[in-house]
Amino acid sequence: MSKNNNFILSVLNVLSWIIFIGLCVEAGALIFNFVFTFLSLLPQTIFTKG
Repeated sequence: MSKNNNFILSVLNVLSWIIFIGLCVEAGALIFNFVFTFLSLLPQTIFTKG
């Protein structure tokens, strides 16, 4: 392969890793937010009898 193709593939590899890490951080934030919200609402549902 030519030098230009190797450079383009390297750039695409780095960009794909950056996107992958960003999506992992986003998914982790959503999971943390769900668990935090669930645990903060849990005591209200246990101790209040509606």
